[in-house]
Amino acid sequence: MKKTTLAVLLVALLALTAACSAGPDPQNTSPSIPEWTLTVVMSSGEEQFRSKDAAALTPVTVEAATKNKNGEISTNTYTGVKLADILRAVGVSDFSGVTVYASDGFSADYDQGLAMADDTVLAWEKDGEVIHDDPPLQMAPTQGAGNQFVKSVTKIAVY
Repeated sequence: MKKTTLAVLLVALLALTAACSAGPDPQNTSPSIPEWTLTVVMSSGEEQFRSKDAAALTPVTVEAATKNKNGEISTNTYTGVKLADILRAVGVSDFSGVTVYASDGFSADYDQGLAMADDTVLAWEKDGEVIHDDPPLQMAPTQGAGNQFVKSVTKIAVY
């Protein structure tokens, strides 16, 4: 009886040791989201959408190619959340387009189709690294033009 009890305890101890030393679960790879706040302006008023709100949404990764002013094409991967999910989260349902604003005053317009596309992403990671702009956000509309990849996004106005 003592040998059986000892054997059961040893097996349990080994199982516990193995579970603790296994490291993080590779299926649980939620990206770390830097802190930020985005203002969404609607006809009904303004809503603040924060990084903690984004953490409640399903993150996506998209690959997008852009052409610079010299005609050179570069392909990058962006991780963030769909713009469509953000708009739904703040209660936007009927609109014709949005204007995305950067911290430096630059802006770009998106029609409703581009704003609601599954591959239009507000990203906080580019090529696997946190974006180092202030705020650390970039729009990545894979179907959009190069000037629609707005960096340092601070505000989205819905119309």
